[in-house]
Amino acid sequence: METFRTVIMAAGKGTRMESDLPKVAHKLNNKPMVTHVVEASNKAGADNNIIIVGYKKDVVKDCLSDHAVSFAVQEEQLGTGHAVMMAKEDLKDYVGTVIVLSGDVPLIKAETIKNIIHARIENGAEAVVATAILDDAKSYGRIIRNDADEIIKIVEAKDASEAELAVNEINSGIYAFDCEKLIDALDRIDSNNNQNEYYLTDTIKIITDDGGKVAPFVIEDLNEITGVNTVAELKELEKLAK
Repeated sequence: METFRTVIMAAGKGTRMESDLPKVAHKLNNKPMVTHVVEASNKAGADNNIIIVGYKKDVVKDCLSDHAVSFAVQEEQLGTGHAVMMAKEDLKDYVGTVIVLSGDVPLIKAETIKNIIHARIENGAEAVVATAILDDAKSYGRIIRNDADEIIKIVEAKDASEAELAVNEINSGIYAFDCEKLIDALDRIDSNNNQNEYYLTDTIKIITDDGGKVAPFVIEDLNEITGVNTVAELKELEKLAK
């Protein structure tokens, strides 16, 4: 399998955690959430993990003091696309796959990361989006496919039409990109949306509009893509992990 790098988003405060601690520094089974993500990435064979830090960045760095990682700083939190932009310096000369993960989604498995990379290679795709099928898609971004079952765009729920909201395949927030295509697309996204943020999801439409292929990879185990927003959710995920 080709080498890959990961970009792990870990810059947010996590106001709903009702704590001054950065969200990704909260512990699941006595280990910071972000550490679980880094260890899964390393087990899958990453040659580098680029951690996007912001709020109380030194606390997050301390969580990973025993791991060989790189850090990039996101001073302002202006969206997921903006977060990944901060890694451009570390990626500018890299050729290969870039996996994007979130530091508050701690149960992702190494095998799943490997499978997502395989899916990109096997499909000859410029990008792969890990998706899931939910009975109630709620506020998740919706996956819009074409007749060939390729992804043509991801629509945030707040920006979606009624027809798009009826779709029950959702974006997990986990991606694999060809590095060159990712950087090119990041240079072209803007914040012209309801949140005034730079969405990483906009890179998908840019890639497909350029004639690139974006393939879905459906994750069956929803625990692997479950993010933590509150202490109650963290405790629930801890039970599932055990």
